[in-house]
Amino acid sequence: MKIIYGMLDLGTIVLVVIVASGLGLNSLLGAGDMALLKNSVLQDVVQAERAQIREDEGYKNHAYVDTLGYKTAGIGHLLSEKEIGEFPPQAWVPDKNNDIKGIKYSEEQIKKWFEDQTKAATKSAKALVGEDVPPEVFGILVNMSFNMGQAKVKKFKGMIKAIKKGDYERAAQEMEFTNPDKDRSEKGWTPWRTQTGDRAQRLIDRMRVVGVADQELARAGPRSTMYAPPSGLLNYVA
Repeated sequence: MKIIYGMLDLGTIVLVVIVASGLGLNSLLGAGDMALLKNSVLQDVVQAERAQIREDEGYKNHAYVDTLGYKTAGIGHLLSEKEIGEFPPQAWVPDKNNDIKGIKYSEEQIKKWFEDQTKAATKSAKALVGEDVPPEVFGILVNMSFNMGQAKVKKFKGMIKAIKKGDYERAAQEMEFTNPDKDRSEKGWTPWRTQTGDRAQRLIDRMRVVGVADQELARAGPRSTMYAPPSGLLNYVA
């Protein structure tokens, strides 16, 4: 069974799953057009995820100490030792809200950080799972990579394995629990789920929606098309 993903609808990214049991999109569009379609979809996925990341990270034009104790600024930019060294130690004392308002950064600098980090997160997603995954899944990996960095996302070996197998419900379980087969209680949460809170849960839920879409598609049978927008609403065209 061949599954092809991709589609845009009035500027809103949706996940389109087509089971090709006969004539497929490759035959209708040709290899070149398919490559252009996939590239266009991924670009729009990244653009949409940028907006979500900005909402998740927030925006501050000054330095602050994040929930894990790291000096940060802008849109979730973890400051390097070099950047920290540009100011004297006494300047880094946070206030009661963990803000360091005496150390400010320009909008141009913050934009550059964000562009660089988004590109790195996109590159990370491609390295981890490739491009032949549902757009929604690719977006989730971009978000996780921005949040943690590729090295830490790479440690989610069960999740990556499940994604490559097309088992997105299992991937969601591997994101949420350290050992899904033994403990699916709150005590069994991954450190990322515990530390990142609602943001992590939203990404897990998005992955789970892709899994539900696959299950519903299997029940719908061949020659069915499923549209699964990020909200999880499902519509079918037989």
